[in-house]
Amino acid sequence: MWADRDLPVLAAIVRLAEDHHAGSIGPEAIAEATGLDVPTVRTAVRELAEHDPPLFTTSKFLSGEITVADATGHARRMVRSVNRLALIRPKFLNWLGGHTDRYMEPTEFLLPEPPSVAGAAVTEAEVATVVSNAVSRQLIEGPTRWGAELPWRVRLTREGLICVQEHAGDVDAWENRGSRAFTLDFSTTVTGDHNAVTAHSPHGSATSTHIDTGEAANAVRQLLEALPILPGTEEQSADLRETAEELLAEVEGENPQPGRLTALGRKVLDGLAAVPGSTLAPLLVEAVKRAFHLTS
Repeated sequence: MWADRDLPVLAAIVRLAEDHHAGSIGPEAIAEATGLDVPTVRTAVRELAEHDPPLFTTSKFLSGEITVADATGHARRMVRSVNRLALIRPKFLNWLGGHTDRYMEPTEFLLPEPPSVAGAAVTEAEVATVVSNAVSRQLIEGPTRWGAELPWRVRLTREGLICVQEHAGDVDAWENRGSRAFTLDFSTTVTGDHNAVTAHSPHGSATSTHIDTGEAANAVRQLLEALPILPGTEEQSADLRETAEELLAEVEGENPQPGRLTALGRKVLDGLAAVPGSTLAPLLVEAVKRAFHLTS
C-alpha cells in the first residue's frame, strides 16, 4: 500500500502544497494529481494523518472529511529521499548492465568515488535500499550469506537485462511494459514419464505448483559457493559440482523442463546426502528442497 497508494498521495500533497502555498487541498485535487480514485485518496489521507511525526496539517469537518492544509518538513524530506532513490536506481542498474560477465559487489558501485546524484554523493545505505528494491522486483539476483537478507554479490536477471537494454534502467517504464520475471507454472500429473512435479504439504498433495526460478537459481549458487569447504573426496565434489552446474543451466535456460529440474534436484540431494559429517550440508539440502519443492 505504501508504494502504490500512500507514497503517491504524499508526493502529490507535497507538490500541491508547494504550488498553492496556501489554502486547503481536498481529496479531489489529490485524486487528479495521482490518478487514484477519490475513495482511495480519502483512505490514504486518513492513514497518513496518523503518522508520527506528522506529515501534514489538516482540517477536519463534521462530516469526517479531512482536507490537507500544508505539508510538514518531515514529509518534504521523505519525498525528496524517495525521489533521490528513484534517480540512483537506474544508475545502479545501468552500472550492472556494464558488468554482465560476472557478479558484482554492490559497494563497487561507489568506487573509485561515489557517484553524485542530485548534488550529493550516493551512500552505502542508499545502495542497500536500491538493492533491496531491485531484488523484490526480480531485477537482480545473487548469492546470500547465511543469516543475511540481501545478496552480497549481484547481477542482472533476465528481466533486469530487459529493463536496462530496452528502458535504460527506468523501472517504471519496464513495469508499464507489463513484463515480469519468468516462473514455471504447470499442473502435476503422475504418469511416470518425469514430465510433471508433485508438491506435497502437511495438508496433502497439490495439483499444481510454481517454481520461483530466482529462488531456485540462488539455492544452487549457494551450493556451488559452499562446495570448496564441504568435506568429501575430490571425486564426490566434482560429481556434485557437475550436477549443480547442470541444474543451474536448466533453471536459467529459456524453457526449463519440470521433469528435468526434479531429476537433477534429486540428484543434487543424493550428492549432499553422501557428504560426511558436515553441519552445512543439511542447510543446503533444505534450501534445495524448498526451492524445487522436493520432499526427499
